[in-house]
Amino acid sequence: MSADDTTGAEANPLVVPDKSASEKKVGGALPWWGDLHGQSGETVGAGTIDSYFKFARDRAFLDFVGHQANDLQITPELWATIRRATNGSNVHGRFAAILGWEWSANTAAGGDHNVYLPGGDGPLLRSSTLLAGTAKAEYPRLEQLHAGLREAEPDAMVVPHVGGRRASLERHAADLEPVVEVLSEWGEFEWFQREALDRGYRVGFVCGSDDHKGRPGAGHPGRSSFGVYGGLTCVLSPSLDRRSILAALRHRRCYGTNGPRIAISASCAGHQIGAAFGAAAPPPVKVIVAGTAPIENVVLLRTGEEVARHPADPTRSSRTLRISWKGARNRDRQRPLVWDGTVEITDGVFGDARGWAFDTPAEGLHFASSHKLAWRSVTTGDEDGLLVDVDGDDEAVLTFATPPIECAIRLGDVRRGMVSHPGPGVDTLVSFEMAPAGIGRDVSAVLQDPDPPESGCHPYWIRVRQVDGAKAWVSPFFITIDESSG
Repeated sequence: MSADDTTGAEANPLVVPDKSASEKKVGGALPWWGDLHGQSGETVGAGTIDSYFKFARDRAFLDFVGHQANDLQITPELWATIRRATNGSNVHGRFAAILGWEWSANTAAGGDHNVYLPGGDGPLLRSSTLLAGTAKAEYPRLEQLHAGLREAEPDAMVVPHVGGRRASLERHAADLEPVVEVLSEWGEFEWFQREALDRGYRVGFVCGSDDHKGRPGAGHPGRSSFGVYGGLTCVLSPSLDRRSILAALRHRRCYGTNGPRIAISASCAGHQIGAAFGAAAPPPVKVIVAGTAPIENVVLLRTGEEVARHPADPTRSSRTLRISWKGARNRDRQRPLVWDGTVEITDGVFGDARGWAFDTPAEGLHFASSHKLAWRSVTTGDEDGLLVDVDGDDEAVLTFATPPIECAIRLGDVRRGMVSHPGPGVDTLVSFEMAPAGIGRDVSAVLQDPDPPESGCHPYWIRVRQVDGAKAWVSPFFITIDESSG
């Protein structure tokens, strides 16, 4: 707090574990924060590669960062510049600058995939050179990229990305693709992780920015096709260097957030995040969270199904209503969904109203009266919404009108529990609920599947949500249920 008590600042949460116990449980791993995905002005971004790395280290205070120029724009001269800047910024034990590029084929050929190399040199396997002076197709299909990396750099890592060219998960390579990207400035993509898990892939979760403005680790969406603030990935590794960070990602020892540095520790039967093991029945998952705002809930999911939640019965406001909406038009580039609209009340009165989880200054509440609220909003898979104080009896009616969804609900129904209406598109939904109060910023929970399947390998993963809309997605435990393991 400043001397005049008007400006505050907050550091990351600090967790001081017992050293011997920590080393026994997780091999002495420490949390390192980074942004694996972005590019600079040499391709379709802003600023220089050198300023990109300096911003990541000195302004966003990241521990590691990747630079992912679109391959079809990378000339041999630019590849040399990228290698020089990456290696010049990399400091073992202090800052890991990871060499790589974005393989940028159309979805039919495999779609966007980020490639990361473990060292300071390596092959550049491009989908094409269309914008680099020729139209040569070098590795135009994802299978060719996989084969080329196995031959030239088997320790490389590839991450499927939903961006301008949505990654296809049909050509998954388990040896090269240990994680999928859940969120970037393009939007929030839980459907993507669900598809990967539904297909039986053993993948962890990361988030990044894909920032084009030279601001890795602190990427605002702007007013183009980007829709949300850029995400961050926390990697659990015993040391800070390129190979250690990539090794931890290979073992899925990671989680992603939509920007805040939410500290999370999770274990299951002595195994750490991302582990695959057998058990007679799924053991309880122990979770410790240090949030940047009050925690709304901690949820355990099996693939895409919620199986346990803490708290089971949250404390809610008796007067403040939260109206939230989410979704996307489709899974490809033109995914932004416009929610400009109104909500009106009859036989009741609106009091104080404020925006919730909006992403840009262009969005938000722009009109408020005692009987009507109006806003501007665009979502790309993420949530936006309002918090509004409401007075009225149970027969008061809320009429919600937006291009994706129109509906009318009784206030009494919302007071008894959440009311939701689905809409067209991807995961499109509007929800009405009495605002949750949160359960504090420091939360411990033990969650277990009450009705587990009898056999097979099942991914169990954690989603953390704060009352301010911040989220974290924790890589799964892959548990093979086998009675003989008991």
